[in-house]
Amino acid sequence: MFTLKSLHLMAVFILIYIGVEVALGGWIVTYVIVLRGGGPSAGYISSGFFAGLTLGRIGLLWINHKFGEHRVVFLYGIVAIGLELIVWLVPSLIGCGIAISLVNVLLGPIYPIVMNRARRILPPRLLSGSIGWMAGFRQADSAILTFASDAISSKMGIKGMPCRRLAYAYMTTIE
Repeated sequence: MFTLKSLHLMAVFILIYIGVEVALGGWIVTYVIVLRGGGPSAGYISSGFFAGLTLGRIGLLWINHKFGEHRVVFLYGIVAIGLELIVWLVPSLIGCGIAISLVNVLLGPIYPIVMNRARRILPPRLLSGSIGWMAGFRQADSAILTFASDAISSKMGIKGMPCRRLAYAYMTTIE
């Protein structure tokens, strides 16, 4: 199993994907409160974030089948990056909330698509162990990329690299 290059490439892809999703989910509410002037109800953006994840996994199934799973992963990634640029560059609370929900609609189907592709790419006799290996990467990345983004943001500030710990520290110094 450990000699399969495709397994390790998918595991690294999952590592990056989950890191982006966890880091984004971790900092977005504080980012909206601090830089976009959101009030106490800004926490609803987090609900939109996770509702988008669920909606994307269910609602985009027909697009995944119509255009092919391989193509839509690239399409979803490119559009999600564009929407994330809107979050950073457009100073609108409502626009930020909508864009962040749409980002997660697009990111939602990626993990199930990778698991489905694993079924087609990896040998059937190694599939259970391989999915366990990728899931291990997924869990490890919940800590790794979050830690890295926090370390980077401590140098760059919340405007350059949004992240929850720095934003929380920034909020407490404002009060």
